[in-house]
Amino acid sequence: MKQVEIEKTRTGLLTLKFNNLYIHSKYDPIKDIRDFLSNYKDKVKPKAILFGWGADYFINEILKELPAIKKLYIFPTNLSLFKETFKYFDYEPIFQDERIELLLDLRRLTDIMKQGEVKDILVISHPPSLKIASPDFAPLRDMLEEGLYKGFIEEHWEKMDGLLKGNLAANWETGRNDKAVKELFGIYKNKPCIVAGAGPSLAKDIENILAAAPFMGALTQAKACGYSNPRTLEPYFPIIITVDAAYKPLVAAGIDIDYVVSIDPLSDMPEFFKGLPAKGSLIYRPMVDPGVLEAWKGKRYMAFLTLDNPLTDEQVEKGILYSGGSVIHAAVDLAYKMGCNPITFIGADFSYSNGYSHSEGVLYRREIKTLPLYRQIKGKDGKMLWSSKNLIAYLRELERYIAEHKDVKWLNATSNGAEIRGADI
Repeated sequence: MKQVEIEKTRTGLLTLKFNNLYIHSKYDPIKDIRDFLSNYKDKVKPKAILFGWGADYFINEILKELPAIKKLYIFPTNLSLFKETFKYFDYEPIFQDERIELLLDLRRLTDIMKQGEVKDILVISHPPSLKIASPDFAPLRDMLEEGLYKGFIEEHWEKMDGLLKGNLAANWETGRNDKAVKELFGIYKNKPCIVAGAGPSLAKDIENILAAAPFMGALTQAKACGYSNPRTLEPYFPIIITVDAAYKPLVAAGIDIDYVVSIDPLSDMPEFFKGLPAKGSLIYRPMVDPGVLEAWKGKRYMAFLTLDNPLTDEQVEKGILYSGGSVIHAAVDLAYKMGCNPITFIGADFSYSNGYSHSEGVLYRREIKTLPLYRQIKGKDGKMLWSSKNLIAYLRELERYIAEHKDVKWLNATSNGAEIRGADI
């Protein structure tokens, strides 16, 4: 199928379709654009930057509906679409307008943003254009799109405030005498660590570990000889930390897990552990469903998150782990605070890398059948992968964490996931 398609709308105008996504309405583009621009009328400033590109009438409507704009910078988010549109639309009047400057270089965009305060420039982000952004533009797109970072994360947890408080009240009485996660901080100085997510690549990543790990031979031999702690034979055997959703696939593969992290309050969380042996120790946020503590029969450590407020002094003493909205952030912060180095990711796709949401054997696994409705990000092999707003938000938060913790080496061994900036392949 062609990357760019043209269709005639019900009002007689042409509309663009890029990778099966409509850039403008297929019914009444002008009304659609005016409705979109109505959100900016009370925010208009003399200077504006448009992140997006489309039909000539799209840009003309911006100048008509927001006449206070004296300078409009246009940054096409996808050069393939930008070039293809010249076959169908007449942009000559637009380029002759002295108010308009076309930006085709991120460096020029950066220069403009530095010329004055960002608050003095109106940013117009065209949602369909952001969804089809080119790989090099994707990180900037993520920052622009709907308050992707803190806004999304705060909203996610605020919606569950009542559930969080109810679970905390129940679990605090049950587990207040459990060990504190703080007791683990610093105990594995310069020990290698693997942090496992539950992404679609996890099954393949497990195969790679079992096939390639140099310590597996020694481990197998030690077990055969009856050693109760075969890890004493291999000083470089990595610490294995997994998120709760990945616990079952790892156990099924015979992986010796050291720590499993669980933070979400949802009622189906206990299903990750029911009927399974308790391998390693559970690191849990006391806001998890109480059924998690009932299902886990092994050692437990309590931990709160950076977003948990307010906390009593007794609760703070349990120890705090970082969270950017996902359990993988807490697992990563645990590895760092225990002193591990290097820290290697597996199953950390942050994308629907094989058309599925999770790995085989994960409770939430489902096939994603409407991929063009999602967003695209750059994969570790340079190819584009389908993802979603929340997964991208979690990825960018992890990248910011990595950028702030450069004193350890970060490695991305996920076989087919998103590029994680700051983590070597």
